[in-house]
Amino acid sequence: MAEILVGNEAIRNAVRDIMRSRDAKKIIVVAFVGAGAERYILGRTANANRLQVICWDKEGCTNPETIRTLRDRGVQVRFARNLHMKLYWAENRGAVIGSANLSNNGLGDKGLHELAVRVAASEVDIRGLLNSVESQAVTPALLADLFRRTADYRRRNHGSDVFDKTIATPITFEEWLVSRQPVWKFFVYREHYTEDPAALAEHPAFNLQGSADYWSGTSWHTTPSEWLLHVDVNNWEIKWAMADYQIPMTRKDPNRQPPSETHYAVQMTQKPGLPPFRLTPTFRRAVRQFVERERIQIYEDCAKYTQAHQGGLTRPQMQRLAGIYKGLRR
Repeated sequence: MAEILVGNEAIRNAVRDIMRSRDAKKIIVVAFVGAGAERYILGRTANANRLQVICWDKEGCTNPETIRTLRDRGVQVRFARNLHMKLYWAENRGAVIGSANLSNNGLGDKGLHELAVRVAASEVDIRGLLNSVESQAVTPALLADLFRRTADYRRRNHGSDVFDKTIATPITFEEWLVSRQPVWKFFVYREHYTEDPAALAEHPAFNLQGSADYWSGTSWHTTPSEWLLHVDVNNWEIKWAMADYQIPMTRKDPNRQPPSETHYAVQMTQKPGLPPFRLTPTFRRAVRQFVERERIQIYEDCAKYTQAHQGGLTRPQMQRLAGIYKGLRR
């Protein structure tokens, strides 16, 4: 007999109940997966190896950090465009069909008003349903693309997603090393003021009104919607940055010094979105030691150092930074 589930708590309890089994085959088909949603379907035990989640990889709606967490926990995740159905199904345990996404809005205590029905698993033609949904397994490239599109969405929407208005706390650098998503680039410079910022603001191709930050560099260090770790070796200020606009320098620009100084970048907001990881005191110390050991003293050094990976650290370079960081953690 079908059971009508009214409200977030009733739906959440039913979903957790059918997802509890470690051995049963479990399938979730939802439009969107929100921040921290793994806690609604993964218990403390290792019950993820037979779980498959299919969702729409729509930027601002499906949270890439959660997708990364699910994959790291062993969940099979697949993407399907234009998906709107919401189904939670577990073999021999039942199915929940309704309006609730796998998110705080759908299953959280202060979420949207939701309605669902719980039926026997056999009531759902799960094979036929899956055949009707064109999905593809999430690869590192697809996940990286979702991170990129989400960063661009958050940049344009003051750091927030469609449903999750409060962005989750970033992970640690050590956690980031597991999946290395989202990608970020390394930008070391020595801050100097060779001209009046007001005069720079009057540059015909470079309007600074209302901007939060600006810098110059190569094309790959000024590309919009890419995360950069800014390291100022003057005072060892380390912060995340992301450009909103890239403006090529004119040939008459006195700051143009190819190949390292060819473009301007303008960042319009102080917080463009959820950064790749937290900048802890230990990580900051590791970056300083890394920069000193690698002898990166000015931006021209950094441009040459990161040229092989278009602004990012190569795997051996990242391994050296990670080695310093882990040594400081001991």
